[in-house]
Amino acid sequence: MKLATSSRKVLKTLASLKVTVVVLFISFLLVFFGTLAQVELGISRATILFFRSWFVFWQPESRPIWKLPIVLPGAWTIGLVLLVNLVSAFLVRFTFSLRKAGLLTSHMGIIILLVGELLTGIFQVETYLKLDEGETRNYTVSRDEAELVIIELGEDEWNTVYAFDNGVLSAGNTLTHPELPIELAVSQTFLNASLAASAESRAWQPIDSNLGVGTNLFYRELPQETEMGSYDQPLILVDLKANGSNLGTMALSTMLRSSQQITVDGIAYALALRPRRYAYPFEFTLIDFRHDRYPGTNKPRNFSSQMRLVDASRGEDREVLVKMNEPLRYAGLTFYQHSFDNADTTTILQVVRNPARWLPYVACAFVFFGLLFDFSSRLYRHTSRE
Repeated sequence: MKLATSSRKVLKTLASLKVTVVVLFISFLLVFFGTLAQVELGISRATILFFRSWFVFWQPESRPIWKLPIVLPGAWTIGLVLLVNLVSAFLVRFTFSLRKAGLLTSHMGIIILLVGELLTGIFQVETYLKLDEGETRNYTVSRDEAELVIIELGEDEWNTVYAFDNGVLSAGNTLTHPELPIELAVSQTFLNASLAASAESRAWQPIDSNLGVGTNLFYRELPQETEMGSYDQPLILVDLKANGSNLGTMALSTMLRSSQQITVDGIAYALALRPRRYAYPFEFTLIDFRHDRYPGTNKPRNFSSQMRLVDASRGEDREVLVKMNEPLRYAGLTFYQHSFDNADTTTILQVVRNPARWLPYVACAFVFFGLLFDFSSRLYRHTSRE
């Protein structure tokens, strides 16, 4: 009995409207400072820091009058507290009856919406597919993540690729693979840096490497990009070892369009730092890209990509069309017409994987029908009295 009483007290505390008001006020602060942070950090990084995190710690560099950093719970923490608050109110205040079915359904919709946003933040992946007319690809690339690849070059067209993702490319990490005779120790990491063949000013420094193309290049460290459409170009320095011997230090950057080769035990390996790739068991070939304009103007009316989809695992071999506001959905991915390049001969598609993409629709349906039922039942009771 005491346990039940104590549990009910805890539930009442968690269900308190005071908790709701405090959390909503913190949400207002989070949105306010998150909006300000977009000027300095850019939309993508500000979204991750403020709205895709459990905890926020941000020291504005461009506003020295602020002496203290911004310390707030992240959106995930706020969403979790609101979820607990809502479920607790559900258990304490509501008892199921036909009269309250509408409100219960609406609250269930809000709970689904909160859970859906959390799952979207955790599992959603956005990548891009860039195709020239006549080109075929079976992978998409990320603009926010990089990967270091070591490619074992075979005698035929098939090569073995070993990839290390962005999470292990910090200075001090050592990269190894049981099937590789090469060991890489990351000595320096620059989140964004430009490369040049000569020192244009004192800001440019020679790259401290003695292996590969970096021996003849200069670099300049840059602040991380904040503008829409601009992306960081990371640079890392790695110390290479093989069979216990030091091979040297190599510079790898996403700005370098070609890989760098070394030979170990008679086998050639190519090393590169590139945007992270996501490979799929199907491929697209761009047949035609159209950029339609309104007659007599340069104002775009429509962008569309006519492509051939081949998926041997599913027996697919057909043409598909991706247009503005008419995405293609296939294999759990959604392909949006994003932009174009090279005088209207190259298409760029945004590719989104979001396992929870249906939950907001389900949540809205619950809220809509719940409120509709509640309003209708109240109206019926009111008119019945008259």
